[in-house]
Amino acid sequence: MKTRFLIRHLRYSACFFSALVFSAAVFFSGAVSVRAQQRLSKRYPAGKNIRIELKNISGTITVESWNRDEIKLTATMESPTAHIVPKQIEESLVVDVMADNRGRGDVGDVNFKLQVPVNCSVDLETRRG
Repeated sequence: MKTRFLIRHLRYSACFFSALVFSAAVFFSGAVSVRAQQRLSKRYPAGKNIRIELKNISGTITVESWNRDEIKLTATMESPTAHIVPKQIEESLVVDVMADNRGRGDVGDVNFKLQVPVNCSVDLETRRG
């Protein structure tokens, strides 16, 4: 009788342990997906004398010219705390990652791809990277 109870108890313990391990695996895989990269993609109209100013903290910046009268800004943010607020002011597009994230600590790499009209002016600045 005691042996039967002990075996039954061990089976339940093994099932519980398996369920616990499975739940932990699902939880931690979900935590990894929460840390997935954020992506921002926007288009802005561009006049003949458009100027783009981009100030980044860390990450790559790729600039391509194209034959369109618009700017396409794509940003991939490593950290979920990173914040980007592009501002279109008259004939300028200003993206200032440094100012937008002041006081937030390390926001990781922010990688940019800019597609711009052929005759526009682009000013780039990055602290690291």
